[in-house]
Amino acid sequence: MHRVVIFCNSASWVPSILIRGTLAALASRDDLKLVAICIPQPQPFARMLWRHIRDRVFFFIRSLSEPAMMRRHTIPVPINLNKWARQFGFRVLIPLQGNINHPDFIARLRDEIQPTIALSFYCLQKFSPNLREVFSHAINYHNGLLPGYRGLKATAWSVYQGDKETGFMFHRMSKELDEGPILVQGAVPVSPDSSTVDLDLEKVIAAATNYIPHVLRMVVDGYPGEPQSGKGRCFSRADYVAVTRIPDPSSLSIAELTRRLRAFGGLRIRIANRWHKATKIREIPERFCEKGRCCFRTSDGVMVEPLRFRHLPYALVRGWVRKWLFGKLTP
Repeated sequence: MHRVVIFCNSASWVPSILIRGTLAALASRDDLKLVAICIPQPQPFARMLWRHIRDRVFFFIRSLSEPAMMRRHTIPVPINLNKWARQFGFRVLIPLQGNINHPDFIARLRDEIQPTIALSFYCLQKFSPNLREVFSHAINYHNGLLPGYRGLKATAWSVYQGDKETGFMFHRMSKELDEGPILVQGAVPVSPDSSTVDLDLEKVIAAATNYIPHVLRMVVDGYPGEPQSGKGRCFSRADYVAVTRIPDPSSLSIAELTRRLRAFGGLRIRIANRWHKATKIREIPERFCEKGRCCFRTSDGVMVEPLRFRHLPYALVRGWVRKWLFGKLTP
């Protein structure tokens, strides 16, 4: 009997789909059992449900002004982990200081939980060698094709590079990030109106439905996986900040700005010594760029005005709606 522990950063959004898919796959097997789900900090279901409702409202408002960007998939309802733990007989583990590599947490896993398989579903912490040694098999879901899209925001980077499809993989963990042998891989097409949210949801739905049962079978059978081949690149948070933080928008063309917006959803642009989180821009005649108006000229001579801030009109973002949706964030 293999004992499975799932590591994730949250029980909502993409990880919730993978958790549901894993539980469905385990229900048909008698040689695997989910014994624990590990999250970095407590997640009260009422708070998660409120955020879910807020996100649904946010995307509905966005779809009113951007019908082409209307999402093709419904945001999944978050999982009530404590309720599911009682129903399915697993534990909810919260490591000391939120650190999955804390020595005391590793000791507890080894001596008390005694797991054999680790499944990492959007766990934002890298497994240390000591943590990996607790498990006979440590498997990670990665939302990009390897080795070309290691690291963070793989979906967004593949859209930015203009790929016609964006992939995902289940791979064994190794010493280096996202460099372990590949078990299975898949991909979904990138259409002109695809958003990164849609693409991530499409990938994870395919992974949870069609691939997790196969991955579990391969793990139990001891399949080592195929070594990665080809030129690799790892995208870091610094890479993301560098491409989305624009201190001088006049140094970029309108095509490049549009390309970055398409891929990453929003750009932090400095206009007239003030930073704005723009999520949509438009070309305007030069005569409309009056003094004090939020506009700038691109490197190819186009006059541009941010039209949306966090996908909402500026009048809404700066008022009570901003506080309700985003707390203390400012555009």
